[in-house]
Amino acid sequence: MQKKKTTSKKTTKQNYKKLKANNKNKTMSYINKVIIALIFVIIAYLINNIFLTSSNDNIKHEKTITNQVIQEETSLAVITHDKYEEKTKELEIEYVHDIPEKQIIQNKTTSFIFEDKKTEENETLSQIKQETKKILIKEEKTEDKIIQNIPVDLKETPKEPMVFPKKEIVKKPKEEIKKVIHNTKPMLAILIDDVSTSRQVKKIQALPFDVTMAFLPPTPRHKNSAKIAQNIKVHMIHLPLEAGSRSAEEENTLHIEDSIEVIEKRIKYLKSIYPKVKYINNHTGSKFTSNEKAMDRLSKVLKKYNYYFLDSRTSGKTVAKKYAKKYDLPFLSRNIFLDNKQDKNYIQTQLKKAIKIAKRRGSAIAIGHPHSITIKTLSQSTHLFKDIQLVLINKLDI
Repeated sequence: MQKKKTTSKKTTKQNYKKLKANNKNKTMSYINKVIIALIFVIIAYLINNIFLTSSNDNIKHEKTITNQVIQEETSLAVITHDKYEEKTKELEIEYVHDIPEKQIIQNKTTSFIFEDKKTEENETLSQIKQETKKILIKEEKTEDKIIQNIPVDLKETPKEPMVFPKKEIVKKPKEEIKKVIHNTKPMLAILIDDVSTSRQVKKIQALPFDVTMAFLPPTPRHKNSAKIAQNIKVHMIHLPLEAGSRSAEEENTLHIEDSIEVIEKRIKYLKSIYPKVKYINNHTGSKFTSNEKAMDRLSKVLKKYNYYFLDSRTSGKTVAKKYAKKYDLPFLSRNIFLDNKQDKNYIQTQLKKAIKIAKRRGSAIAIGHPHSITIKTLSQSTHLFKDIQLVLINKLDI
């Protein structure tokens, strides 16, 4: 009995081991199948990628070939109507010679197909011209589409005009604009009116800076004023105009009732004795410059003789600027009178005012007279001019 029990136990153990081995084999078989399946998936993925890559390469290659074809056909498409007759003759020559049964002649993006069997020998030149004209018209419509795909460097001229971005314009005050134009210091033009003698000229010329002299026309009291001015490169005519009172007026002063003929005769005479002069300013003239009709006539004549007018502003009611604008007469205006009082401190105070205006506006005009104190004060005021430039009247912008 003991032997039977021992034998059955051994048999059970052996069966258990076999079962365990079978299960292990099944598990390994399952794992192997999974591994093989994964390998197939990976291989399929790799093959698919290789195929797609080659396909993309083929597409790129086809695009390159297409672009080349477009470029080649575009080069053929660059034809104008000026070559119409030449193309017609070429077609005629091709037709007269032996033509194969189906010969294709490339012309731009269209093909001309001539079939010898279907083409009669008596086809006329006019029929060929009509056909060519139709084709050319059709090609013109397709030409724009083709050119759109051409690289920029292959196009002869752009279809659309080049558009440049607009620069932002920054508006500046007038005084700043003048500084930019000249790229220099603010400018002050000092005028000395009533000049009529050689002695006055010498004193003014002795000043260490530029001063513009305005000469009174000759009269019996100063006969040589025009002759004295001849050697001065830039000078002015100091034209006597009617003031509020006639008690101390210059000879040949123009009055508000003077006709345009009288005014023109006077200006024409002054032109002859002051041939170099471009600038005229008024001597006195508070009544004349504030009279509409008088300034209308004077401005018209000054424009005719190509003068510039500088308003001395002897009246706050002056209308000189209005009529200068009407006749497009170049116009300037005085800013400061220097020596209404013949006093050094007063004159220097006025100079400082003129300098301040020049710095604010870019330029200014100050008027003085050939008084001894005025000339002396100017010569002693050079320290005031360190930040500005003293110039002759012709340097200022109109």
